[in-house]
Amino acid sequence: MYFFSNLTVMYKFLLIFISFFSFSQDNQSLLWEISGNGLEKPSYLFGTIHRNEKELFQFSDSVYVALNNVDGVALETDIFAAFNFYDSRYGEVEFTFDRNGNPYVKHAYETYTKFGNEKGMPQFMDALFQQYAENAEKDFYALDYIKFQKEYNPNENIFRFIEPLYYDIKLTDLYLKGDIEEIHSYLENKRRVFEDDTTQVIKMVNRLDTLLQSNRSIFCAVHVGRFLGENGFIQLLSNKGYTVRRVESSYSENEEFKSKVNSYSYYPIEIDSLGFRAYFPGEPQLVFGEDEDFEFKMIYRDYGQGNTYEIEIYTLDEDASFSELAQEYIASPDQTQPYKVELNNGGEAMEGLSDAYPIGYYWTRVLLAEDYFVVLKAYGGNYFMASERAQRFFQQVELD
Repeated sequence: MYFFSNLTVMYKFLLIFISFFSFSQDNQSLLWEISGNGLEKPSYLFGTIHRNEKELFQFSDSVYVALNNVDGVALETDIFAAFNFYDSRYGEVEFTFDRNGNPYVKHAYETYTKFGNEKGMPQFMDALFQQYAENAEKDFYALDYIKFQKEYNPNENIFRFIEPLYYDIKLTDLYLKGDIEEIHSYLENKRRVFEDDTTQVIKMVNRLDTLLQSNRSIFCAVHVGRFLGENGFIQLLSNKGYTVRRVESSYSENEEFKSKVNSYSYYPIEIDSLGFRAYFPGEPQLVFGEDEDFEFKMIYRDYGQGNTYEIEIYTLDEDASFSELAQEYIASPDQTQPYKVELNNGGEAMEGLSDAYPIGYYWTRVLLAEDYFVVLKAYGGNYFMASERAQRFFQQVELD
């Protein structure tokens, strides 16, 4: 393909970590140090919970220190591998239109997602650690892989989860206290301790063991429900000869390590051969359009809040006008039409609200270059679609 003869995608790093509130906890013992068994420097095991509520992200000083000092981050799986398949939103965004065709969100309440809701963090906890690893140019390792597949069903939106993950208030309270023994006992009583996937946990620990023995210091984050028990991470690592010790939590005014983590705020992309620049919230997945009209696209999702950012690159047909491209690629509802947007560099773009299966409503912008054109898409829940976040993303895409 023309676009890939001299295609050089230069990924830089930077990621958003919020500035966490000061928070008093008794003893958040969710971080454990792994040493011994010939290790030259310590690694760490951290217990996560698959939610995005902000109160869950009150990390202790030792967590920030560990994240800064390790060579890589290991998670249960590569969560971002599903970017091209799964949208975590639950429910539909409803738009209505005024007499001039201007769209606005019908309901202002937050949209729920598989891992929380729009009021929480952009990413749920495990995904946030993966985002940090990839954007801060640390090694990322998946302890196991999930085969993400989409099954075709013409009668339903295959990209949405059927229902949101159950919000367990009791589990959240226990997690904030950080007592893994209480968490284990609670989950065991609810029969939610992960003892039914013993083979999978053993496989993940064996993978972690291999990483540790390669003299790479690792921050390993797994669901806290997999910590204890005969076939839990702590016991299995101990069986292999490692010393696994609890790291006491502390919260201080020293912002050094926290500031380093919080300093990563965006992810630039440059394609020199196309004169193309863009800024994503995190590292997008690159998808080639083998069975599509586009040459390739980049896609990034906030799984916690349910937001999606996409950029599609197309070969330009010399016979197609700008207005024709806008009419074709901006799937406007009958009540509204695309409109022109003045760009910072003096150029123009066409923009508008689209409504198409399987996404539903989404904001779209079309940019025109000499030999190609770009289609930008951004969508999320009620809060996202009613805000200017899509337009701010669009403004950070530049063509020479």
